[in-house]
Amino acid sequence: MARNITTRDLFLKLNVLYFSQAFFMVCFGGVALCRSGQAGLDEHSTTLYKYILLVLVPVGWAAGYLVFKNLRSTVTALGLIDKLGKYQAAMLIRAACLEVPGMFGGVITFVTGDRTLLLFMAIEVVMFVILRPTPQSLVYDLSLEGNEKSSIENPETVLYQGDL
Repeated sequence: MARNITTRDLFLKLNVLYFSQAFFMVCFGGVALCRSGQAGLDEHSTTLYKYILLVLVPVGWAAGYLVFKNLRSTVTALGLIDKLGKYQAAMLIRAACLEVPGMFGGVITFVTGDRTLLLFMAIEVVMFVILRPTPQSLVYDLSLEGNEKSSIENPETVLYQGDL
């Protein structure tokens, strides 16, 4: 059955994929919060994990930025559909790089019982919201102009017709 894929459909799918990563992180954070009073490691191990987390956050952000920038730079001579496929891959890889420090904070909370480490997870969720895919961010990230830009900004534009 042939189906038209519009810009609205594209952003719905992008956001569902993107926020499913954040949703899993938040759910695990909730489990870690409920269980955090029951666990506990020695103080030396807890301190070690905190230092690892403090290093992992900027490393995750930098890796996400560099990979996203690198993948984004490869789409200049492609058609719009190919650009959107590369953008989706770059966005998901960046989200995974952002998710790693947040999930590690949840795991440390789960293991050590230190609820303050969930703050790192909350910071990562805020970053997910700030960096979410929108038509404006896609136009900016891919440096779209002319027809491509108007196609993305109009939610009813048919991007693809084909079988599902």
